[in-house]
Amino acid sequence: MSTESESVIVVVGSANPVKMNASIDGIAAALQVDKEKIQATGINVKSGVPDQPIGDDITKEGAINRARASFESYSNDHSKQPNYSIGLEGGVSYCANGGLECFAWIAIYDGVRIGTARTGAFELPPQVTKYVREGMELGQADDIVFGSSNNKQKGGAVGHLTNGVIGRSEYYKHAVILAFVPFQWPELYQANK
Repeated sequence: MSTESESVIVVVGSANPVKMNASIDGIAAALQVDKEKIQATGINVKSGVPDQPIGDDITKEGAINRARASFESYSNDHSKQPNYSIGLEGGVSYCANGGLECFAWIAIYDGVRIGTARTGAFELPPQVTKYVREGMELGQADDIVFGSSNNKQKGGAVGHLTNGVIGRSEYYKHAVILAFVPFQWPELYQANK
């Protein structure tokens, strides 16, 4: 696809501004184009997994489901396919010490090929872990512990815990770029369809 004059249509499986910004920034960086070339649409689609996924497999599944569902939704509503759809799903896993670590999976889909990547992971504070273990979604637990409001559409736990050095959008951006690798090197990823 030529990106010199055409817009790149990207659909994100969420209207969350953090996920939208990470997707736009990540795809623009991967394609090495100005962000203005990215025509992004956010569509709230179901992940098909629990609101707070626990474990890598279920979190990755949620990202893939969001990427496929947003691709299909956009295609049906616009009578044309987007260039790429992106699913972003945050999750947690149990640590050996009884704590929880936080991470996210990113999936990119073009109607044929799918690319996935995982963010880095970090351990959550004991009080956040306690609330999540009791059944609370991570964003709600963050709001209580950090005294914030709607934190999952802002800096997230990573923003609070790094004192704003790494915001949630930046945290996701690198994984978006990494999930795009199979599209940059299709000859090396032919079996990944």
